[in-house]
Amino acid sequence: MPELPEVETVKNGLSPHIVGRVIKTAHINRRNMRIDAPVNSKKLLEGQTITSIERRSKYLYINLSSHNTLIIHLGMSGSLTMQPAITSHNKHDHLVIDFNNISLHFNDPRRFGFYDIQPTATLNTLKYIKNLGIEPL
Repeated sequence: MPELPEVETVKNGLSPHIVGRVIKTAHINRRNMRIDAPVNSKKLLEGQTITSIERRSKYLYINLSSHNTLIIHLGMSGSLTMQPAITSHNKHDHLVIDFNNISLHFNDPRRFGFYDIQPTATLNTLKYIKNLGIEPL
């Protein structure tokens, strides 16, 4: 299971590649995971600019220009990888975000992770966020 230091490393590794980029296309291959993603996930993502990426506990917050946040939890076996845009989707790529020449693939074979899209202003009221402890860093 990715622990907090690994999630921080993922955040730091993704940041230079995705911050400031516009989401060209979002491929929603599965939305029913540990928590169901919104039905309109594709519409909420496409055309948005990624303004920043943060980490809260083991959650990644990918902040969008629409004042929404894409929340990703890697679960036990999830991973986020950057791949050339022409790369085909793997069986367990549940969310693929295409930019101009690269794609971000969220892959989770065991489906213990999830992704969600929520208004940034309401993040601290979400049932899976509101009871988190103090940040160690």
